[in-house]
Amino acid sequence: VEIQEPSVISKPGTLVKLNGLLDDGAAITLTNGEVVSRNPDTVIILTTNMDYKGCRGFNESVLSRMRMILYAEPLSAEDMVERVVKRGPVKNKRQLKKMADTVCAIQKYCREEMVTGGVCGYREYEDWVWAAQIEGDVCRAARNTVVAKAAPEKETREEIYKTQILTRFQEKQAA
Repeated sequence: VEIQEPSVISKPGTLVKLNGLLDDGAAITLTNGEVVSRNPDTVIILTTNMDYKGCRGFNESVLSRMRMILYAEPLSAEDMVERVVKRGPVKNKRQLKKMADTVCAIQKYCREEMVTGGVCGYREYEDWVWAAQIEGDVCRAARNTVVAKAAPEKETREEIYKTQILTRFQEKQAA
């Protein structure tokens, strides 16, 4: 069982109600009095993006019941290219790498400039790749995919576009 984004559950105590299932007793009592026991072969996985707006830390009683906690780092540029190549035919692998490096640079820029409220990761990279292949214009595709999601403020998106996209791809567009 995967519980996605449990850190955004807004009703207090909702996730804590699962503690009985996560404990050695492996059972929970529903509001109607029915007791539900967990199958002994059940694996419960909680996944969340803790750095996304709206996500909160976990209640300590829930954390205590987790057998393992894994923090995943963002994919490297090489991993992004490898993954997108597996998803479908691509025209220019060298450009894919340049685009992936640019996504990593945008991530770094957003961290260093403390840009919050946006996202820039593999999904945005993949959207950009497919949009660029369809449109035939990597800069326009970037503006409508990776840049559009990187920051909520127009001025910040424009700065990202100028400093991270145009500096890397404008020469090629002009040629």
